[in-house]
Amino acid sequence: MQFGELESLAGVGAWELDATRGKLRLSALAAKLLGFQAAGDAPIEVDVPELVTRALQTEQPRVMSIFSDAERAQQSNLEFEMSARPGGSSWIWIRGHKPPGADGESSSRAHGIVQDITRHRVAQSQAAELANRDF
Repeated sequence: MQFGELESLAGVGAWELDATRGKLRLSALAAKLLGFQAAGDAPIEVDVPELVTRALQTEQPRVMSIFSDAERAQQSNLEFEMSARPGGSSWIWIRGHKPPGADGESSSRAHGIVQDITRHRVAQSQAAELANRDF
């Protein structure tokens, strides 16, 4: 089984941040989930600010912060709303991890996963509406 098939089966895409260059390398599935076009199964590289613009304007500072945090923190998580996909907005979950550098030095790289959690967020919202109804 190929890596892309495993990603598709799991419903998560992979990313890697090169903080020194301000670039993200996105797997084909991660690119698709984030509203980018990938050529086949080939990964693509995008600028961090280019990804940030895919989020709703109100979410952009939080999205930028996860990649800033990924440079400093060992773990980072973020759910945010995106508007760049056909059919309206969607909810995305990003989890990042920064491995230790050589000899305990700080690394300029981080990596993680991205997942579309729109169905989950819609179900949560519907459950909350039902819970608040008077019967």
